[in-house]
Amino acid sequence: YGLIAMISLGLFLIFYASSFFIDFQRVFNTELLDSRSLKAVAITVFIFFCMEFTLKILLSVLQAIQLYAFADVIGIVAQLLGLAGIYAVSNYTEPSLYYLCLVYAGKMPLVLFFSTLILFSTKLKDYRPSINLVNFKEIAPLLSLGLNFFLNQILYLIFTQSSVILIAQ
Repeated sequence: YGLIAMISLGLFLIFYASSFFIDFQRVFNTELLDSRSLKAVAITVFIFFCMEFTLKILLSVLQAIQLYAFADVIGIVAQLLGLAGIYAVSNYTEPSLYYLCLVYAGKMPLVLFFSTLILFSTKLKDYRPSINLVNFKEIAPLLSLGLNFFLNQILYLIFTQSSVILIAQ
């Protein structure tokens, strides 16, 4: 959790710093919302993305110990929460892209957060993360291996999608 959280924090800080130089109206090709509102939406969505990236480790743990049903229930609860939230936002608040993004992007991190707290204090006590169990000597090899997989995925994406990109041009 710690290593993924540090990666997420680093990504967020890079995104936040670069957001001052990005014209979001141009990126999203819209003039319906001002740039300030779009920036707030983009930063909020990215915060939730980083939170979900970190908290989604729980789903991998559940799958690793063959508790697929728990992972599926977490997904269903998040979808139902999103449905209820979008219904509430569309019927009981003024129209706002920011509120909609709060509900839609925040549903999974919220459910994952509470699921992590509940499951690691009950059913998954034996798998509870602890700073005492972290082997800091293994961080560099893990990051190196992860970077290799990431680069392979990017190269695969470029290789398989290059024809689509060329046709779109």
